[in-house]
Amino acid sequence: MVIMAAAAAATAPEEVEDLYYFKILSARGLELERRDVQLYVKGKCVGTKQTLKTKIVDGTKPEWKEELVFSLNPSKVRKMAERIIEFKLMSKAHVMDDCIGSFEVALDAVQSPIAEAWVPLVRRRKTRGELHVMTHVTRAADKGKYSFEAKYTMGKEIGRGGFSVVYEATSKESGEKVAVKVIDKNKQDDEQIVLLQREISIMRKLDHPNIVKLYDVFDEEKTISLVLEYVRGGELYDEIVKRGSFTEDDACKVIQQVLSATAYLHSNGIAHRDLKPENLLLNSVDKLEVKIADFGLSKDFTMASAMTTCCGSPSYVAPEVLQQGVYNDVCDIWSIGVILYVLLSGYLPFYAETQDELFDKILSGQFSFRNKVWDDVTPLAKDLITKMLTLDESFRPSAAKCLEHEWFKTANPTKQLGSVGSLRDLRTGVRPHTM
Repeated sequence: MVIMAAAAAATAPEEVEDLYYFKILSARGLELERRDVQLYVKGKCVGTKQTLKTKIVDGTKPEWKEELVFSLNPSKVRKMAERIIEFKLMSKAHVMDDCIGSFEVALDAVQSPIAEAWVPLVRRRKTRGELHVMTHVTRAADKGKYSFEAKYTMGKEIGRGGFSVVYEATSKESGEKVAVKVIDKNKQDDEQIVLLQREISIMRKLDHPNIVKLYDVFDEEKTISLVLEYVRGGELYDEIVKRGSFTEDDACKVIQQVLSATAYLHSNGIAHRDLKPENLLLNSVDKLEVKIADFGLSKDFTMASAMTTCCGSPSYVAPEVLQQGVYNDVCDIWSIGVILYVLLSGYLPFYAETQDELFDKILSGQFSFRNKVWDDVTPLAKDLITKMLTLDESFRPSAAKCLEHEWFKTANPTKQLGSVGSLRDLRTGVRPHTM
């Protein structure tokens, strides 16, 4: 739901107006005298006196997912002190509504790209809780200048999914080739839009050689276009099968890059939560240069009290995630351990005829190296896998600790492993199995 200022709702905004978008998502950690209260958020622009309110929700689980849109003519409201919006979390009452806490936003600090934050609600110099807000702005001066057509030339379609289409494109300024993921808003519900905005917010923070870069976002009426780094080599699995050969040394190079990127993510408070071979892309085929993609399930765990959502891909998900309790970033280490096991053997460490049976096996944490394919794999590689697939996450090593393992310091065999044929089976849809 989108709520605009009354003046802007009556007529279409003029070209000289800037539009400021504030999506009010939820609140947490509130200091309430009682729980049976009704809450809403009120925003007021100091310079224009525009006032907007969200719907009223139950205080036991305050979620709004509403967008308040303020319009402002930059030529008429020039003073910095007037270019401020005051937000208040209000408690509904019979006579006079009570302010639980408030915060101010300086409009000049709001950026065009989507930003996400938990903002402290303050009253009488004390924090009374936090409000989860997403913001962005469409400035009149940027119209036309900050459009996809002004910056890029669209090329051919290179991929298609249920909700999006991916195209090649070229930067008009640099001539660099990029990938453009165009997402149809009409096929997304409110929850999916919030998750997409979270993914965008996270990807904008990231800058690592082994992570696909997000260059630009164009949020338009019917679509959202993500301009991404163009990764030339496709999926890692496809290249391995195409080569017809794969060595432990190759696996070492791949996993070292994945762990380096994961250590970077974790040090910045990000858990990927869906690491799997399909999300490992090759930029340089000759050098096996890997990049992690798809941050749709990623989470900034510095912005929430705990991660509890059960998510990920069944064969690669960590046992603590399946238990639907509190877990932390080492869930990604389990997934990388499964990937390494598959790269060296061509098989999944956990497999069953049904998903329930699969989850039971993952929860047991029992796997083996009994198949003859493991005869050609070094003890150090097996030791690293065993540590990464430690059932108790409190004893599972961090990504940084994994990178210190002796396997990465030792010259690894360059003999072709017996995994390639099985990997081909995995990619062509033949039912995978374990040792």
